[in-house]
Amino acid sequence: MGLFDSIILKELCPYCGKKSEMEFQTKDLRNCLDVFEKGDSISTLKFHFLESIGACSQEPCRIRAIKRELMYRKEASSFGEAIFHADIEINKGIITGKVKNVQISEEYTDPWLNKKENKIKWEKEIGKYALKPKIDSSLLNELKQRKSLQK
Repeated sequence: MGLFDSIILKELCPYCGKKSEMEFQTKDLRNCLDVFEKGDSISTLKFHFLESIGACSQEPCRIRAIKRELMYRKEASSFGEAIFHADIEINKGIITGKVKNVQISEEYTDPWLNKKENKIKWEKEIGKYALKPKIDSSLLNELKQRKSLQK
């Protein structure tokens, strides 16, 4: 994907319905791994929204992401995040924290994952991943630390 900037927002997941702190990656800004939060200025007035990819790493979504990966590969990555596209609202150069136009991927939904032909592909391997406690994504923690250093 290359470089991007991140916006950290507390948001409701379109897959699992849980509200949690999520990372939204965008390529609409400087792409310097900058980290923003609600209320931050993006130093330009040309945007009304930022196109982004959001990621939920709550346990139900982690399991969804692992199942999806096992559909296509023999192993799953350690990230285990269900992703979706969304627009983040900008008002007069300030991140409002409002997430709009959420578009989910069918491949992270239970009906798609549990179709017989799909379930066969992940069913044998899921136990290796689902039973292990999630190692907190160091990416989100790293982004929080980077944000605190920017202030």
